[in-house]
Amino acid sequence: VRVGFATFADAARAARRPAPSSGPVHIDVGGGLRLRIPGAPGALRLDVAHGIRDGANALSVGWQY
Repeated sequence: VRVGFATFADAARAARRPAPSSGPVHIDVGGGLRLRIPGAPGALRLDVAHGIRDGANALSVGWQY
C-alpha cells in the first residue's frame, strides 16, 4: 500500500448570501490521506476540511480513478 498526504486551502465568493450580514468570501483549509492499494485502479481518498469563517467541519471519503 502506498500512502500520500495532501493539504489544501480554497476560497469561494457566494453570489447569493443567506443573510445580509454574511460576508461574501468563504475560506476553507484542510488535509487528506491517499491510499493506493496494489492491483486496484485509483486511490482511496480521505479528506477533512475546516471553514475559517463559519467554523464548520467536513469529512469526505471517495475513490479517485
